Amino acid sequence: MKLFLLLAFNALILFKILDARFFYEASKVDGNADRKALLVFKSQVSANNRLALVSWNDSTPLCQWEGVTCARKHKRVTGLDLGGLQLGGIISPAIGNLSFLRSLNLEDNSFGGTIPKEVGMLFRLQQLNMSYNNLKGVIPTSLSNCSRLVTLDLTSNNIVNGLPSELGGSLSSLENLFLSKNNLSGRFPTSLGNLTSLKNLFIAFNNMEGEVPKTIGRLTQLIRLQLSINNLSGVFPPAIYNLSSLRYLFIAGNHFSGSLSPGFGYMLATLRELEMPMNSFSGDLPKTISNISTLRALDVSENHFAGSVSVDNRLSGNIPETIGDCLYMEEVYLGGNSFDGVIPDIRNLRGLKQFNLSNNNFSGNIPEFLANFSSLVNLDLSGNSFQGAVPTKGVFQHPEEFSVSGNRNLCGGIPELYRVGGSILLLNVRKVFIQVYK
Repeated sequence: MKLFLLLAFNALILFKILDARFFYEASKVDGNADRKALLVFKSQVSANNRLALVSWNDSTPLCQWEGVTCARKHKRVTGLDLGGLQLGGIISPAIGNLSFLRSLNLEDNSFGGTIPKEVGMLFRLQQLNMSYNNLKGVIPTSLSNCSRLVTLDLTSNNIVNGLPSELGGSLSSLENLFLSKNNLSGRFPTSLGNLTSLKNLFIAFNNMEGEVPKTIGRLTQLIRLQLSINNLSGVFPPAIYNLSSLRYLFIAGNHFSGSLSPGFGYMLATLRELEMPMNSFSGDLPKTISNISTLRALDVSENHFAGSVSVDNRLSGNIPETIGDCLYMEEVYLGGNSFDGVIPDIRNLRGLKQFNLSNNNFSGNIPEFLANFSSLVNLDLSGNSFQGAVPTKGVFQHPEEFSVSGNRNLCGGIPELYRVGGSILLLNVRKVFIQVYK
């Protein structure tokens, strides 16, 4: 019995030695395959941009090459980070031979050509970033083979056509999809709703059209949704009301219409920023927005709302006084509508930084409490019917930070407000409303 155990133990030791030697030899061969693939990749980089890859040579160990990360155990290439190296040329299909690659970062370069379909061979890939290049063509359907992908970032390229429906079939681990600033067109595939791990979906500055599919309501983990500057239409997508975890919603510059649900603030109670200017929404601004206690920025400017008290087919009536209950509000943009009446009591919004009520029908005095907002750096009350004296404290001491032009019945204020002729100086305080596309 002892002899049997001794023989078994010796056989086990021998097996481990042979297995380790085999693993070493196999890793060495496969490592050479990685080296070869990267040298082919380098050969497709424009000659005048290769200086950054000077370490990619036969005399330097592979794992010490610029941007290359290897696994500790088997020394296979698991990461390639060439972001911001000003590389040009094309992305070689040989990239698909880096079979252990988990992270590929080529952002902020000048690569042209198309995304090689061979990228779909990288079944271990988790992070893919090719943003801010000059890539053209379509999104390869082969990317659907990268089932472990967590982040796909193709922002700011020249990619055309639409979103491949195949992506929604297998990328169940995808959390971040960044496709803004391309030339994508067509409708959203219904399979988009299968990407149930998504937390960030950015497809702004494209040419997407049609309605947002109902299946987007399945993306219950979504935190940021950026669809601004497209050709999307239909009513405010009802499925968005199901996204109870949503914190940032940007749908500016589309063709959305219809009214917002009265229960808007109850269904999207965790919003921090709501940006929906330059659409065709109608109806009243829901009073339940005050229920969104976390709201920091609200922009519903430049719409063409129509309601029971509409004027010129724009949102009209008084601002809901409940807006003053949004204690964390930092930005409010209601310009370009037809709100009337006086500015409601919002003195509790002490963190307000941007406040734009321009080009409405507001009247009455400018509230003194606005001068107490120590964080306020941009106040635009131009193009209304305010009257009485302009306050002289707080933001009203800095003419470059506020505008009251176009209010003919105002008086007083600091001397810098006036032209030689005595009329109030035209001050241009404006906001660039699209602040995030990635």
